[in-house]
Amino acid sequence: MIPSHDGFHISEPKGATPSPLAGFFPLDYPASRREREATLALFLARWRDYVGSPMLPAFYPAWAAMAGDRQLALDLFEEGYAAYDAGRFHQCLEYRTDHPDSQVPAGPFMANIGAMLTTMLLGLPGLQIDDGDPSDWAKRSVVLPAGWSAITVDRIWIRGEPMRLVAGQGDDRAQILPA
Repeated sequence: MIPSHDGFHISEPKGATPSPLAGFFPLDYPASRREREATLALFLARWRDYVGSPMLPAFYPAWAAMAGDRQLALDLFEEGYAAYDAGRFHQCLEYRTDHPDSQVPAGPFMANIGAMLTTMLLGLPGLQIDDGDPSDWAKRSVVLPAGWSAITVDRIWIRGEPMRLVAGQGDDRAQILPA
């Protein structure tokens, strides 16, 4: 597996921080299949030790999807994003209120909102943006949280042109089509 740093041990303080997974998504670190699977397995098994903190939890559904676990993707959407929702205005908080570092609820926290949107638009559909043709951005089959059938965006703007995103559960690849 890919460690967080030299001398890394999962039981160290903040050891469950899934920074190596951020190398897989939203980045596309070229790990071997074996390294990718082992790293996903290590950090996904320890999500409870990290979720509740800010920044990375909303990416967990994409990482669970990369591992092919639809139920875990759904659970982690709830735990890693929805559980940060608070109050009558549905503010996305920095920390979950049940997290030990959460003294005072603070929101809206744009990093969590941005991570959720990035997960929905890129991570779950399996897209990696590059300078190539947008129709080639889909890099893996579509794995969505349990119970979800599709993510469809009727209009996204890519290079000044209106496009459409269609990612159906189990599709070989998501599609980016003219709008």
